[in-house]
Amino acid sequence: MSNTHMDDNYPERKLEGRTLLAYNWIEDNTGRLRDVGCSYGYGTKFFTDKAKEVSGIDPNDEDIAIAKKRYKNINFQKSYLENVPFKTSSFDCVVMLDVLEHVIDEVQSLNEIYRILRGGGYLTISVPHQGLFSVFDTSNYSYLLFKNFPSFFKMLYRLKNNKNFQSQPPGKENRHRHYSLKDIKNLLDRSKFRNKHTINKKLRSGFLLMPLAANIRLASKIIFPKSIYKFIVAPFSALSKLEYKIPFGFLAYNIAVRVKKNA
Repeated sequence: MSNTHMDDNYPERKLEGRTLLAYNWIEDNTGRLRDVGCSYGYGTKFFTDKAKEVSGIDPNDEDIAIAKKRYKNINFQKSYLENVPFKTSSFDCVVMLDVLEHVIDEVQSLNEIYRILRGGGYLTISVPHQGLFSVFDTSNYSYLLFKNFPSFFKMLYRLKNNKNFQSQPPGKENRHRHYSLKDIKNLLDRSKFRNKHTINKKLRSGFLLMPLAANIRLASKIIFPKSIYKFIVAPFSALSKLEYKIPFGFLAYNIAVRVKKNA
Protein backbone atom coordinates (compact mmCIF):
# COMPACT_ATOMS: atom_id res chain seq x y z
CA MET A 1 0.00 0.00 0.00
CA SER A 2 1.49 3.35 -1.04
CA ASN A 3 1.81 6.19 1.45
CA THR A 4 -0.46 8.34 -0.71
CA HIS A 5 -3.18 5.69 -0.66
CA MET A 6 -2.77 5.28 3.10
CA ASP A 7 -3.01 9.03 3.73
CA ASP A 8 -6.14 9.34 1.58
CA ASN A 9 -8.00 6.40 3.09
CA TYR A 10 -6.61 6.49 6.64
CA PRO A 11 -6.14 10.18 7.44
CA GLU A 12 -4.81 11.44 10.74
CA ARG A 13 -7.63 13.13 12.63
CA LYS A 14 -7.87 15.88 15.20
CA LEU A 15 -9.11 15.46 18.75
CA GLU A 16 -12.73 16.48 18.22
CA GLY A 17 -16.31 15.23 18.16
CA ARG A 18 -17.02 11.97 19.99
CA THR A 19 -13.29 11.30 20.48
CA LEU A 20 -12.90 14.60 22.35
CA LEU A 21 -15.99 13.87 24.43
CA ALA A 22 -14.65 10.44 25.43
CA TYR A 23 -11.22 11.96 26.13
CA ASN A 24 -12.75 14.50 28.50
CA TRP A 25 -14.73 11.76 30.27
CA ILE A 26 -11.64 9.61 30.93
CA GLU A 27 -10.30 10.08 34.45
CA ASP A 28 -6.73 11.38 34.69
CA ASN A 29 -4.16 8.68 35.49
CA THR A 30 -6.48 5.86 34.47
CA GLY A 31 -4.72 2.49 34.63
CA ARG A 32 -5.60 0.19 31.71
CA LEU A 33 -7.85 1.46 28.92
CA ARG A 34 -9.30 -0.60 26.07
CA ASP A 35 -10.68 1.07 22.92
CA VAL A 36 -13.11 -1.45 21.40
CA GLY A 37 -13.91 -0.96 17.72
CA CYS A 38 -10.84 1.24 17.42
CA SER A 39 -10.75 1.28 13.59
CA TYR A 40 -7.18 2.20 12.58
CA GLY A 41 -6.36 3.87 15.89
CA TYR A 42 -6.83 7.51 14.87
CA GLY A 43 -8.68 8.21 18.14
CA THR A 44 -6.97 5.63 20.33
CA LYS A 45 -3.68 7.54 20.09
CA PHE A 46 -5.11 10.47 22.10
CA PHE A 47 -6.11 8.29 25.04
CA THR A 48 -2.46 7.64 25.88
CA ASP A 49 -2.49 11.10 27.50
CA LYS A 50 -5.05 9.91 30.03
CA ALA A 51 -4.22 6.25 30.70
CA LYS A 52 -1.03 4.43 31.65
CA GLU A 53 -1.70 1.53 29.27
CA VAL A 54 -3.86 1.82 26.14
CA SER A 55 -4.86 -0.90 23.70
CA GLY A 56 -7.42 -1.38 20.96
CA ILE A 57 -9.38 -4.09 19.16
CA ASP A 58 -11.23 -4.14 15.85
CA PRO A 59 -12.49 -6.96 13.59
CA ASN A 60 -11.13 -5.39 10.41
CA ASP A 61 -7.77 -6.85 9.31
CA GLU A 62 -6.70 -3.86 7.25
CA ASP A 63 -7.56 -1.34 9.97
CA ILE A 64 -5.56 -3.26 12.57
CA ALA A 65 -2.59 -3.56 10.19
CA ILE A 66 -2.57 0.21 9.67
CA ALA A 67 -2.92 0.88 13.41
CA LYS A 68 0.00 -1.41 14.27
CA LYS A 69 2.20 0.22 11.65
CA ARG A 70 1.33 3.77 12.61
CA TYR A 71 1.04 3.71 16.43
CA LYS A 72 3.71 1.34 17.65
CA ASN A 73 3.36 2.34 21.31
CA ILE A 74 -0.19 0.92 21.44
CA ASN A 75 -1.16 -2.76 21.41
CA PHE A 76 -3.73 -3.48 18.70
CA GLN A 77 -5.44 -6.82 18.14
CA LYS A 78 -8.05 -8.20 15.78
CA SER A 79 -11.13 -9.33 17.67
CA TYR A 80 -14.90 -9.28 17.52
CA LEU A 81 -16.50 -7.67 20.54
CA GLU A 82 -18.81 -10.61 21.26
CA ASN A 83 -15.82 -12.75 22.33
CA VAL A 84 -12.76 -10.79 23.41
CA PRO A 85 -9.55 -12.61 24.47
CA PHE A 86 -8.98 -10.79 27.77
CA LYS A 87 -9.04 -11.72 31.43
CA THR A 88 -11.96 -10.87 33.69
CA SER A 89 -11.74 -7.48 35.46
CA SER A 90 -8.62 -6.54 33.52
CA PHE A 91 -9.47 -2.95 32.46
CA ASP A 92 -10.20 0.27 34.33
CA CYS A 93 -11.87 1.98 31.38
CA VAL A 94 -13.46 0.81 28.14
CA VAL A 95 -14.25 3.20 25.29
CA MET A 96 -16.76 2.17 22.61
CA LEU A 97 -17.34 4.99 20.13
CA ASP A 98 -20.00 4.44 17.46
CA VAL A 99 -19.47 0.68 17.60
CA LEU A 100 -22.54 -0.83 19.27
CA GLU A 101 -24.71 -0.06 16.22
CA HIS A 102 -22.44 -2.31 14.12
CA VAL A 103 -22.15 -5.42 16.28
CA ILE A 104 -24.10 -8.59 15.59
CA ASP A 105 -25.15 -9.20 19.21
CA GLU A 106 -25.51 -6.07 21.33
CA VAL A 107 -26.25 -7.82 24.64
CA GLN A 108 -23.37 -10.29 24.31
CA SER A 109 -21.03 -7.40 23.45
CA LEU A 110 -22.08 -5.58 26.62
CA ASN A 111 -21.70 -8.82 28.59
CA GLU A 112 -18.09 -9.09 27.44
CA ILE A 113 -17.38 -5.48 28.35
CA TYR A 114 -18.90 -6.07 31.79
CA ARG A 115 -16.66 -9.10 32.22
CA ILE A 116 -13.39 -7.36 31.36
CA LEU A 117 -14.21 -4.12 33.22
CA ARG A 118 -13.19 -4.02 36.86
CA GLY A 119 -15.62 -2.95 39.59
CA GLY A 120 -15.65 0.85 39.79
CA GLY A 121 -14.45 1.12 36.19
CA TYR A 122 -16.09 3.15 33.44
CA LEU A 123 -17.53 2.42 30.01
CA THR A 124 -18.11 5.27 27.57
CA ILE A 125 -20.58 4.50 24.78
CA SER A 126 -21.43 6.73 21.83
CA VAL A 127 -23.97 5.74 19.18
CA PRO A 128 -26.20 7.45 16.61
CA HIS A 129 -29.32 8.79 18.31
CA GLN A 130 -32.88 8.07 17.21
CA GLY A 131 -33.51 11.77 16.62
CA LEU A 132 -35.38 13.87 14.09
CA PHE A 133 -32.95 13.37 11.19
CA SER A 134 -31.85 9.77 11.75
CA VAL A 135 -33.63 8.75 8.54
CA PHE A 136 -30.94 10.65 6.59
CA ASP A 137 -28.07 8.45 7.82
CA THR A 138 -25.93 7.86 4.71
CA SER A 139 -24.45 4.73 6.29
CA ASN A 140 -27.77 3.01 5.62
CA TYR A 141 -28.05 3.87 1.93
CA SER A 142 -25.76 1.11 0.65
CA TYR A 143 -27.24 -1.40 3.11
CA LEU A 144 -30.79 -0.67 1.94
CA LEU A 145 -29.73 -0.77 -1.70
CA PHE A 146 -28.00 -4.12 -1.19
CA LYS A 147 -30.95 -5.54 0.76
CA ASN A 148 -33.64 -4.46 -1.70
CA PHE A 149 -31.79 -4.42 -5.03
CA PRO A 150 -28.79 -6.77 -4.66
CA SER A 151 -28.13 -7.19 -8.40
CA PHE A 152 -28.14 -3.44 -8.98
CA PHE A 153 -25.90 -2.93 -5.93
CA LYS A 154 -23.37 -5.48 -7.22
CA MET A 155 -23.34 -3.85 -10.66
CA LEU A 156 -22.65 -0.41 -9.16
CA TYR A 157 -19.97 -1.90 -6.90
CA ARG A 158 -18.22 -3.47 -9.88
CA LEU A 159 -18.34 -0.20 -11.84
CA LYS A 160 -16.97 1.81 -8.91
CA ASN A 161 -14.30 -0.61 -7.65
CA ASN A 162 -13.38 -2.48 -10.83
CA LYS A 163 -13.89 -5.81 -9.06
CA ASN A 164 -16.76 -8.08 -8.10
CA PHE A 165 -18.54 -7.69 -4.77
CA GLN A 166 -17.68 -10.46 -2.30
CA SER A 167 -19.19 -9.57 1.05
CA GLN A 168 -19.85 -6.65 3.36
CA PRO A 169 -16.89 -5.78 5.62
CA PRO A 170 -17.17 -6.39 9.39
CA GLY A 171 -19.69 -4.04 10.95
CA LYS A 172 -21.49 -3.35 7.67
CA GLU A 173 -23.57 -6.53 7.54
CA ASN A 174 -26.61 -4.97 9.18
CA ARG A 175 -28.50 -1.72 9.28
CA HIS A 176 -26.70 1.21 10.93
CA ARG A 177 -28.82 1.33 14.06
CA HIS A 178 -29.89 4.43 15.97
CA TYR A 179 -30.77 4.39 19.68
CA SER A 180 -32.76 6.46 22.14
CA LEU A 181 -31.59 6.90 25.73
CA LYS A 182 -34.31 4.42 26.71
CA ASP A 183 -32.93 1.89 24.20
CA ILE A 184 -29.46 2.12 25.75
CA LYS A 185 -30.85 1.71 29.26
CA ASN A 186 -32.86 -1.32 28.14
CA LEU A 187 -29.78 -2.95 26.58
CA LEU A 188 -27.77 -2.38 29.76
CA ASP A 189 -30.60 -3.89 31.81
CA ARG A 190 -30.74 -6.94 29.53
CA SER A 191 -27.01 -7.48 29.92
CA LYS A 192 -24.86 -8.37 32.93
CA PHE A 193 -24.77 -4.65 33.78
CA ARG A 194 -28.35 -5.03 35.06
CA ASN A 195 -28.70 -3.54 38.56
CA LYS A 196 -24.91 -3.25 38.72
CA HIS A 197 -24.25 0.07 36.99
CA THR A 198 -24.81 3.81 37.17
CA ILE A 199 -25.08 6.19 34.21
CA ASN A 200 -23.27 9.25 35.57
CA LYS A 201 -22.80 11.25 32.37
CA LYS A 202 -24.88 11.60 29.22
CA LEU A 203 -25.08 13.90 26.22
CA ARG A 204 -27.57 13.96 23.35
CA SER A 205 -26.02 16.38 20.89
CA GLY A 206 -25.83 17.53 17.29
CA PHE A 207 -28.91 18.02 15.19
CA LEU A 208 -28.88 18.64 11.44
CA LEU A 209 -25.34 19.44 10.36
CA MET A 210 -23.81 15.96 10.69
CA PRO A 211 -26.35 14.19 8.42
CA LEU A 212 -26.35 17.23 6.13
CA ALA A 213 -22.55 17.15 5.79
CA ALA A 214 -22.60 13.40 5.17
CA ASN A 215 -25.22 13.70 2.43
CA ILE A 216 -23.39 16.61 0.78
CA ARG A 217 -20.17 14.57 0.93
CA LEU A 218 -21.86 11.58 -0.69
CA ALA A 219 -23.42 13.62 -3.49
CA SER A 220 -20.23 15.63 -4.10
CA LYS A 221 -18.09 12.47 -4.35
CA ILE A 222 -20.36 11.24 -7.13
CA ILE A 223 -20.45 14.52 -9.05
CA PHE A 224 -17.07 16.19 -8.50
CA PRO A 225 -13.38 15.17 -8.42
CA LYS A 226 -11.78 14.75 -4.98
CA SER A 227 -10.09 18.16 -4.90
CA ILE A 228 -13.42 19.91 -5.43
CA TYR A 229 -15.70 17.80 -3.23
CA LYS A 230 -13.34 18.17 -0.27
CA PHE A 231 -13.53 21.95 -0.68
CA ILE A 232 -17.35 21.83 -0.80
CA VAL A 233 -17.73 19.58 2.23
CA ALA A 234 -15.10 21.21 4.49
CA PRO A 235 -17.23 24.03 5.97
CA PHE A 236 -20.19 21.71 6.67
CA SER A 237 -17.92 19.15 8.35
CA ALA A 238 -16.31 21.85 10.50
CA LEU A 239 -19.68 23.22 11.60
CA SER A 240 -21.02 19.74 12.36
CA LYS A 241 -18.11 19.14 14.75
CA LEU A 242 -18.96 22.36 16.57
CA GLU A 243 -22.63 21.39 16.67
CA TYR A 244 -21.66 18.05 18.27
CA LYS A 245 -21.01 19.94 21.51
CA ILE A 246 -24.54 21.42 21.66
CA PRO A 247 -27.27 19.47 23.51
CA PHE A 248 -30.49 18.93 21.54
CA GLY A 249 -32.28 16.45 23.77
CA PHE A 250 -34.63 13.99 22.07
CA LEU A 251 -34.10 15.71 18.70
CA ALA A 252 -30.35 15.03 18.68
CA TYR A 253 -28.46 12.99 16.07
CA ASN A 254 -25.85 11.62 18.53
CA ILE A 255 -25.92 10.23 22.04
CA ALA A 256 -23.15 9.34 24.49
CA VAL A 257 -23.29 7.93 28.01
CA ARG A 258 -20.69 7.08 30.63
CA VAL A 259 -21.53 3.97 32.62
CA LYS A 260 -19.89 3.09 35.93
CA LYS A 261 -19.73 -0.60 36.82
CA ASN A 262 -20.64 -0.80 40.48
CA ALA A 263 -17.91 -2.23 42.70
